[in-house]
Amino acid sequence: MIRIVLVDDEATIRYGLKMRLELAQDLRVVGEAGDGKTALALIDQLQPDVVVMDVELPDRDGIAWIQTLRAQNCRAAIIVLTMHDDDATRERARAAGAAQFVGKHEGASALLQAIRDAAPPPPMLDFYARYYAAIESSRAHATFCEYAYGKNLGQHGFVTLEQIGKLSEVTELNAATRALDLGCGNGLIAEYLADATGAQITGLDDVPSAIARAQERTQTKRARLEFVVGDLTHPALPINSFDVILALDSIYFSNDYVDTIRRWRALLKPSGRLAIFYSHGANPQTPKEIFRRETLPPDQTPLADALKKCGLAFQTWDFTQQDDTLAQRKKEILEKLKAEFQAEDHLFLYDNRMGETLGVLDALESQMHARYLYLARA
Repeated sequence: MIRIVLVDDEATIRYGLKMRLELAQDLRVVGEAGDGKTALALIDQLQPDVVVMDVELPDRDGIAWIQTLRAQNCRAAIIVLTMHDDDATRERARAAGAAQFVGKHEGASALLQAIRDAAPPPPMLDFYARYYAAIESSRAHATFCEYAYGKNLGQHGFVTLEQIGKLSEVTELNAATRALDLGCGNGLIAEYLADATGAQITGLDDVPSAIARAQERTQTKRARLEFVVGDLTHPALPINSFDVILALDSIYFSNDYVDTIRRWRALLKPSGRLAIFYSHGANPQTPKEIFRRETLPPDQTPLADALKKCGLAFQTWDFTQQDDTLAQRKKEILEKLKAEFQAEDHLFLYDNRMGETLGVLDALESQMHARYLYLARA
């Protein structure tokens, strides 16, 4: 998701730009400013990927504000959007540090393209694009998944075949079900569920290359499967459209569980179900020294708190012991496969999988880890 701050002194222009940009599933306007001074404070606070800056601002020339931003080491890509489409203004903008220059007469498509061209790839997006590309050809990773999880479905995390079966059971997936898989990656789990249950499943993920591969692989299954690029925390999909929403270890990408769950709930039909696999415990983001053990029970986790705030009753199933067993199996097989990962030039896959495994084992040893399946009803 590309996060954008709009800077233009005309509120109506900002409103129109925001409406147009947010029609694109990979763009989100996170802030607006009508002058340069307000823009500087907002950009420092929000740290957007892209700033769209008008030249004519009430306090100072927009290009002068770009120079100030660059002097303050602002990392956002800056796009100048202006009526003054002349060579001299373009040259001034480039010299000040603008990444792109778009004349207002060029239209929305030119601005959309400029934003996508200028935006830096988010670090996690870059990693997952590399991850899904690598596992396509990695025999070592396929062997790892088959041994650890029971089947190679391109898993990244702790979802085993047993857990997928439980998910299918409690959500009552069947041929009459329309489901949404949020954070579907390369779509292998969604495809497996659609094949096993007959459900019609839409997979959504923010890694374009993974979605493209899922679309290519499932061309003959279009009646039951579709895959789209989008932000799982702000899915731009029709409301009241799905019987079931599946989130298999993808809620962690949200910075605001309450806001995200409210958005997910809006996509459900009145009798819809929301199923979330969720692990909670000490980790690099929440080290042992500050982790609150009282949040480990299933009705006390941050996810449980968010579901309650959204007015959702829920059931839970505990998979903590299975996580311990799985982590041990993962460590065992990874140690045996390290040389194969290295021979494939995929050692980064080994390092990533071993890192997540050792982290969970350490948390489990300290009794600071739990894993649950949550099922909430709209």
